[in-house]
Parts: sequence; C-alpha cells; structure tokens
Amino acid sequence: MTAPVADVTRARTAPAVARVLTAALLAAGALVVLARAAWYLVDRLDRPFPLTPYVFPQYWLDYGDGFVRRGLPGQLLRWVLGRPPDRGEAVLAATVLALAAVAGVLALAVALGRRAGSVSGGIAVAAAVVVSPLTLSLPVRDLGRPDSVGLAVLALLACLPWRRLPVPLAVGLVAALCGVATATQEFLLLVVAPVAVLALARCVPSRRARVLATGAALIPAAAVALLSAVRPARAAAVDRATAEAAAAGVPPPGALVPDHTSVLRLRYGFLDNLTAYYSLLDPLTVVATTLMWGGVAALTLGLVWQLMGGALRDRRFVAVLSSAVVVAGLLSCAGIDHRRWWALATMGGLAALVLLTPPSGAGAGQDRRRALLLLPAAALLVAAGWKMQLFPVFSLQV
Repeated sequence: MTAPVADVTRARTAPAVARVLTAALLAAGALVVLARAAWYLVDRLDRPFPLTPYVFPQYWLDYGDGFVRRGLPGQLLRWVLGRPPDRGEAVLAATVLALAAVAGVLALAVALGRRAGSVSGGIAVAAAVVVSPLTLSLPVRDLGRPDSVGLAVLALLACLPWRRLPVPLAVGLVAALCGVATATQEFLLLVVAPVAVLALARCVPSRRARVLATGAALIPAAAVALLSAVRPARAAAVDRATAEAAAAGVPPPGALVPDHTSVLRLRYGFLDNLTAYYSLLDPLTVVATTLMWGGVAALTLGLVWQLMGGALRDRRFVAVLSSAVVVAGLLSCAGIDHRRWWALATMGGLAALVLLTPPSGAGAGQDRRRALLLLPAAALLVAAGWKMQLFPVFSLQV
C-alpha cells in the first residue's frame, strides 16, 4: 500500500511544485522587465532627442486647417498650451501617453491576477502579462507612438465597473474612448471595437438593447475612421506641422524611405506606402516576422489562459481573438512595425479575458500534464521578454 500512496503523493505534488516554480520564474522575470523599462525610460529622456525623427512631428499635427487623420494628440496639446508645443512639451506629452499605457498594462495584469483563483496563480498571471515583450515594454521602448492611446483605452474598457454604471453613461464612455482611439490612429478602432462590445454587454442585459447601445457607441468612431480613410491629409496641415516641428528643433527624417516621418507620410496613399514597405522587406521576411511575433502573441495569451485554469471557452472570447489575429495579420502585410500590431492583438485578447472571466475565477485548474508544461512555457516567455525587447525586423531578412 505504501508504494501506491507514494505514487499518488508524487502525482499531486509535481504539478503543485511546477506551478510554484512557474510563478517564481515569471515574477523574477517581471521584476527584471520593470527595472529595465524604468532604466530605459530614464536614459531615453536624458537624451536630447528622446523620440525618433519619425514619431516626433506628429505632436504638431492639428485641426487648424480642418480635420486630418491622426491629428487629435497634437490638437489637444495645442488646446492645453494655447500655442504650438516646444520640443520639451512634446516629449512630456509622449511620456505621459507612455506612462498611461504602462498603467493600463499593470491594471490588466492585476485584474487578471485577481481572477486566477490562487495566490501563486495570480502572481504568475500578472507576471506573465508584464514579462511579455508585447505589453509593458512596448510603449516605453517605442516612446511617443500613438499605440499608447490604444493600450490605455483597452485597459479602461476592460477594467471600468460597467455593471455599476447607468446605461447612458456607459454608452457615452465607450463612445468617447473609441472616438479618442480612432482619432489618434484610425486602425485602432479595429482593435478596440470588439472589446467595447464586450464591455457594453456587461451593463446591457437585453440583446436588442445591446445592439442599439453598441451602435450608438461605435457609430461616432466609425464615422471618424471613414473620414480618415476617404479624406486626404491637407497639404497645408502637413507642411505647417513639419515646419513647426523643425522650428522646435526636431531633426530631419532619416533616409529609410522618402519623407520618412509620421506626418510627411500622410501625403502618400495606401499603395504608395505599401510600395515603400516592400522596397525594404521581401515577402518572405514579412511572413517570417509575422509568424515570429504571432507566435509570441500566442505564447503570451496561451500561457495566461492556462495559468487561469484553461477553462474559459466562451465563443465571444474566440471571436475577439480571431478578430485581433486577422487585424494584426493584415497590418503585418501592410506595415513594417510587426511588433506593434501583435502587441495590440495581445492586449485586446487580455482585455477580453478580463471581461469574460468572473471575479471568482475561471474554473478548474490545469491537469497534471498541462501543469508540468507551464514551466517551460514560462521560461520561453521570460527569454522572449529579455531577448526581444527591440527585435530588429531587418535581422530576419532571408
């Protein structure tokens, strides 16, 4: 009888030990990522030009010559200051956006950790969110990108107490959040809209009322996206933003492609930008890079899902993930910043996981085989978080 009892004890102990080791490994990795991110941000802000010449000029783009896509951050900055910003004020605005995105990632990590069902599981889940190269490190290491707005909006959609809000207020908040994201960067609507639908579902019980509320909340953002797509950027707005940025001391663009700034590229149509993209990378490199970052996204989401019990199989979760993967895949075929696209997809999936998992937890824990696979998966994610902080796409040319 002693041998069978010992076997049963080992069978129960091994998964528990694996879960504890997984939590410890991920927690250590998360602390390293937080320290590196803080050091990197301080070091970056100590430089004369913390933002790249590509990103910098967008903080001078505004609505002075009529609506222009991606002009909201510069317009808000001008409203606050009453004048065009100087270089330091633009850096401050970019830093605030990055810190808002970091706060959003941490809020998602805490919200998911609280739904894990155990202390060690909660630590592991929160740490896995932080350690991934597709979450917290992105807004810090790619300072000033408007993606930070999308990350912050996703976190707000996931973490606001929607069930306690009156329906009109909830609809208004969702409309405002989606509108801000879309006016900052039009394709962000494709990422935030599915999560917005889940958020509204928490406070609108009736299916018919939910359809009406969703339409009312998303139509303004959809109108902004449509206007961004059909209305070319006015030459006067582009020229003025470029001139004001230069007057503030922003260095000229690099020679990667002609007019290589976030503002000057607004002069070019989709096909022109696509041609420039494929002049830098061959299709095989695009496929390889897309698969690499897609794999990191799958590793992040899969590990978090398993750490939370692996019990959530809601069709809505599958729908949001599928939508995010399709959007990230399409953007990867049209733009060089693969890491950004898959970061948005990952954050969208994490936000959906928060909204669809009850506060009491996701359900039963992992079986023995799955529990033992958590440790190598966690080690792989920690290694990715260390090695892939700024993985250069050009190193994958084949």
